[in-house]
Amino acid sequence: MWSSSDIKRLIAFATIQEMNLILSFYLILPNTSHTFVNIFLIMHGILSGLMFFLVDQVQKRFQTRNLVALGGLSVKNTFLTIVI
Repeated sequence: MWSSSDIKRLIAFATIQEMNLILSFYLILPNTSHTFVNIFLIMHGILSGLMFFLVDQVQKRFQTRNLVALGGLSVKNTFLTIVI
């Protein structure tokens, strides 16, 4: 599963894992974690959407989502590397 070289697939797996973490916080600390979980959910929604958007921009620019093919991305486009 984690040996995938597709960037979108890795972000999707990380998103699922993060949602499991949020659920764990909610179940372990039901009384004190509502504010924390709500903030975490909002940030998760914003950052996950941003990561998928950035991967789409990389795919449009380099015509690939393969991590091996994008190996020298920091040399090819330094601004995009700083943003990511």
